[in-house]
Amino acid sequence: MEKLPKWLKPRGYKRKAHAPFMRLINPQNGNTVTGESGDNIGRGGRNTLYFVDEHAAIERAESVDSALSENTRTIIYGSTPKGVGNLFFRKRFSGKISVFTFSWRANPDKNFTARYLDEKGQVQTMHPWYEWAVERIDDPVIIAQEIDIDYTASVTGVVIPQKWVQAAVKLELAPQQPRQAGLDVGSEEGDRTVYALAAGPAVLKVQAMLGGSVEDDVREEATRDQILALQYDKLGVGAGITRTLNRDKAELPFAIQGLANSNKPTGTEYEDRPELTARQRFANYAAELWWRLRLRFQRTWLRSVKGEAWEDDQCISLYHLRESPELQKLMAQLSQPTFKKMGTSDKIVVNKYGEGTSSPDYAEALMYAFAPLPELDAPPPPSGGGYGLGEY
Repeated sequence: MEKLPKWLKPRGYKRKAHAPFMRLINPQNGNTVTGESGDNIGRGGRNTLYFVDEHAAIERAESVDSALSENTRTIIYGSTPKGVGNLFFRKRFSGKISVFTFSWRANPDKNFTARYLDEKGQVQTMHPWYEWAVERIDDPVIIAQEIDIDYTASVTGVVIPQKWVQAAVKLELAPQQPRQAGLDVGSEEGDRTVYALAAGPAVLKVQAMLGGSVEDDVREEATRDQILALQYDKLGVGAGITRTLNRDKAELPFAIQGLANSNKPTGTEYEDRPELTARQRFANYAAELWWRLRLRFQRTWLRSVKGEAWEDDQCISLYHLRESPELQKLMAQLSQPTFKKMGTSDKIVVNKYGEGTSSPDYAEALMYAFAPLPELDAPPPPSGGGYGLGEY
């Protein structure tokens, strides 16, 4: 305020009278700009606009959000990324609010370029400010979080890094056979059940079904999608789906496979550690399933960014979900689970909650959709056609 030219300051403005502690007053119209801190900011008052700064760093963000709920119709949440297990991350990827990303590349004080000749005599382009920042900070985690806007930079052991997820959104792969679906069953009446549809490497649908009894909706959706198999966790809340769908198993045009996350891993060998079987590497079957999904996303990133040759059916594409309101939720949840090695056997354990606060139901439904398909005879085609891809 003190450095503003006089013509920009309100008429009659005096610093001592109109700029008390954490407040600026416009003497012309009575408007005020007020600063607050703590868990109860905004409570008991009404404002035209509220700006919450560094929202990801607030310790009890849910309390702050509750206090602000009736304060104003317009809230701007601004923050540097700080992992995935916070309210700012969930809001950012909820798909419910407008998002503006301000990168250093949009700042003319920082985005200028310089050209130079490399050792081979070829012209290369660099950003001097960025190179200076990298050398000055000398910490890849801080650089990724504070400068590159990487939400998973500060989280160790992320199963599926966000940059791999973003590569899958950009990679367009054609739907293929077989079509398979995954189901994450809601835990109680009113809780959502999430259904995911994949056609080969292409994810075509991820949607929530509300209510505790969704068997009819699942049956209709899976039949309409002409899937080969529906896979889900058969233990716990999934047992209800088992009883209902298995009762009509002979009449369904698709197979049902219940998976037990606590089961032992398989004898499969994966390319990142071909000398070991999954049973030697993972603590349970769930960890193996998460790792299978991880490898799909990693191959996708290596193919898209590094130019490595990976076949379509070894990758994964979220391209067909670009217009889906569920995409942002899925993207956020995919980078939530973390892994570490435990015990004397040094086996990999996956914590699906990561630094989040809720179960990643969208991501789990996708994980089940890409679980190994059961060995079975193809069920009879539904009336009106075979297992063609149809229209979507």
